[in-house]
Amino acid sequence: MAANSWMNEPGGFTLSHGRVVAVNPWAVFFNRATLYETPHMILAAYMVVGFMVASVYAAGILRGHRDRYHRLGFGIPFTIAAILTPVQIFIGDTAARAIASQQPVKFAAIEYVTRTGRGVPEYLGGFGAIASGRVPANPAHTDLAVWTGPTSLLIGALFVAVCAYLAAVFLTQEASRRGDHRLRRYFARRAAISGAISGALSLATLLEVRSSNPALYHGLTSRALPLVIVAAGCGLAVVALLATGRSRGLRALSVLGVTAVVFGWGVAQYPALLPGTGLTLASGSAPHPILVTVVVVFVAAVALVIPSFLLLFSLHGRQLLEAEKHAEKG
Repeated sequence: MAANSWMNEPGGFTLSHGRVVAVNPWAVFFNRATLYETPHMILAAYMVVGFMVASVYAAGILRGHRDRYHRLGFGIPFTIAAILTPVQIFIGDTAARAIASQQPVKFAAIEYVTRTGRGVPEYLGGFGAIASGRVPANPAHTDLAVWTGPTSLLIGALFVAVCAYLAAVFLTQEASRRGDHRLRRYFARRAAISGAISGALSLATLLEVRSSNPALYHGLTSRALPLVIVAAGCGLAVVALLATGRSRGLRALSVLGVTAVVFGWGVAQYPALLPGTGLTLASGSAPHPILVTVVVVFVAAVALVIPSFLLLFSLHGRQLLEAEKHAEKG
């Protein structure tokens, strides 16, 4: 919490000729952002853990385990996370107002406001508009058509379809592992339908980008073409496995296909960070020491958190937790 607060409002040190010559640890830990970042981080932690733990038991309920153990395992963390969600909205608004007041340049960068002005628009769900290169440098010239254009709508629909596709594929393989043929057929149909819709939307988006952003289209059909082919191949392989009733490799192929789409998009627009602007990956990145620190902290966090959730998911999937519970009752 202190690190996140200090990142927003660095303080507690003195610079002399580019070097830190004096540090006040108390001022570092309790900087100006501590007041609003501390509740923000605590609420975020409870929300993330609550929803993630609840998702494990939600999967069990979907598989037919509707006993008291699963209901409590889902209900308690989900209720806590759901109650905290609207509170987090107000805390986040407080943090945003503080950043706008204390760090206007940073706030402008977050909101993609390239020029100072009054009544500038707020960009919501603008990935498609940015990808199409239709975001103007002068926000005063922004209109609704920029954010409701074909590229924006297609990419938004594609994201929704891909999420449904991954969920159906994962549940198909789990039902097959448990020997529930009825449930497998149920999710296999939905995986095939959502996969077909995702493929159609991907093709439609590619054709739309050809006219809305020729540079991005060129990247997708040249240096990113191998990743596009991998994504298409994985999608066809998943459909073939679903059609033949096989489940081995479904999850890996579906994840690989979606990953190829995401990385393919990044490779296609490289080195531009925002298409249609002069912002590149190099000019928009932090200094090298900071990037190294961020990577080290991220790897450490993944190494500590991910194995715990994987173990919990594995034990629940193999019903070892239920077996222990029944053994204690016996």
